[in-house]
Amino acid sequence: MLVGWFAVGLLAGAVVAWLIGNARLASERGIAQERIAARERELQALVSAAEESLRQRKEDEQTLKDSFAALAASALDANSRRLTDMAKTELTNQQKEAANKLTEKET
Repeated sequence: MLVGWFAVGLLAGAVVAWLIGNARLASERGIAQERIAARERELQALVSAAEESLRQRKEDEQTLKDSFAALAASALDANSRRLTDMAKTELTNQQKEAANKLTEKET
């Protein structure tokens, strides 16, 4: 009979130990799930920040391209005007020189 009570006590102790262990395991699992959720939120925040940074960099790149194109067009336009002015001046000078030579030949 003593062995029977010993077995019942041992079984009851094992059940209590299992329940306590299971409760700790559940608690640790809950803590782990909270940590995972926190890490997932951090990761999502980092992904969002990276996407925003990439969007801003693309926008900046387009702004630089547009600015460069405008500056290049302006420089090309200014150079074309200067070249045209130089060509007109040279043509005028050559016309005067030709007129002077023609006048010298006529006299």
